[in-house]
Amino acid sequence: NHGFIDGNKRIGVAIMILLCKTNNIELNYTQEELINLGLGIAEGKFNENNIYEWIMRHKR
Repeated sequence: NHGFIDGNKRIGVAIMILLCKTNNIELNYTQEELINLGLGIAEGKFNENNIYEWIMRHKR
């Protein structure tokens, strides 16, 4: 079950960015990197540790 007919990946990535901003974590990334992250999560290529590492690599 998905909350949206389309857009789950975008909402998930947007919430991650919002939570980072809320916690004073500024990220520096390209659109391509962000798209690859969302697609990688959706395809099961990233787990929580991989996402954490991505955030740490893209912290300002």
